[in-house]
Amino acid sequence: KSFQFSIWKRLFPFAKPYKKLLLLIVITNILISIVDVSLPLFQRYAVDNFIEKGTLDGLPVFIAAYLAVIILQVLSFVFYTLSAMKTEMRMGRDLKRACFVHLQTLSFSYYNTTPVGYILARVMSDTNKIAAITAWDLIDILWALSYVSFAFLSMAMLDLRLALMVIVPVIAVLTTYFQKRILFWNRKVRSINSRITGAFNEGIMGAKTSKTLVIEDKNTHEFSGLTEEMRNASVRAAGLNALYIPLVMLASSAATAIVLARGGNLVLEHGILIGTLSAFTTYAVSIFEPIQQMARVLANIIAVQPNIERVMGLLD
Repeated sequence: KSFQFSIWKRLFPFAKPYKKLLLLIVITNILISIVDVSLPLFQRYAVDNFIEKGTLDGLPVFIAAYLAVIILQVLSFVFYTLSAMKTEMRMGRDLKRACFVHLQTLSFSYYNTTPVGYILARVMSDTNKIAAITAWDLIDILWALSYVSFAFLSMAMLDLRLALMVIVPVIAVLTTYFQKRILFWNRKVRSINSRITGAFNEGIMGAKTSKTLVIEDKNTHEFSGLTEEMRNASVRAAGLNALYIPLVMLASSAATAIVLARGGNLVLEHGILIGTLSAFTTYAVSIFEPIQQMARVLANIIAVQPNIERVMGLLD
C-alpha cells in the first residue's frame, strides 16, 4: 500500500497533547535546513573575497556572522533532539498505557483465542515503532524537502546553467524503482520477525505442554522454517540496498564531475567566479543525501502503517 492518511489520522488523539513539541520540532528542522543551505554561501564569499583577492579585510565581521549561524544551528539541533525524544517517549508511553488499560476490559474468550505473543508484539514492539516514526521520521522528511528546495533555489540564483546540470531526476528514477522493492522485502522481514517473536513466546510459555505431548521436534522444525524465511527475506532486502546505494553514489559523483567540468570552463572563460563553483560543488555533493533520506523515510512511514493498524485493531 502507498501512504494512507486515514490510517495515520487514528494517531491524532495521541499526538494532540504534544502539539507544542511537534511545532517546535518543525520550526527547528526548517532552521537547520536553512543553515545547512547557507554554509556553502559562506564558503563562496570566503573564496571570492579573501582567498582570490588575497586580503583579510572584513574577516572579523565574516567570522562573527559565521559563528552566529553555527550557534543557531547547534541550538536548533539541541532543541529538535530534546523535543523529538520527549515526543517519542511520551507517545510510546500513552500508546502502551491505552493498550494495557483496554486489555483489562476484554473478555476471557479474547484471551482464549489470541496468542500471548500477538498481544505482546502489539503492546511493546508496534507502539515503539509508531512513536519513533512520528517523532523522528515524519519530521525528517520536512528537513530533507526543505533542504532540497532551498539548495535548488540557491543554485538557481547563483547560476541557472549549472543548476540545470545537477541530475536529480536520475536519482528520483532510481529511488522510485528500488524503494518499492526494498519496501516490499522490508515489510516481509518485519512480518516474519513478528511471527518469530510470537513463536519464541509460545515456545517458552507452552514448554510444559510441548514436553507433555512430546512435540519438541515439531516445534523446532517450524521455528527453523521461520528463521530460514527471515534469512532469505533479509538477504533480498540487503541485496537491493547494496545495489541501490552505489548507483546513487555513482549518480552523485557524475553530477559533481559535470559541475566541475562545465564550471571549470566557465571560470576559465570568466563566466563565473571560482567561489560560485566551490559552492556549487558542495551543493552537488550534498543534495543527494536528503533525496535518499526522503525515499528511506517514506518507505519507513509506509512500512509502519500495518503497525498502526494492528495497535488500533487491538484498541477497537
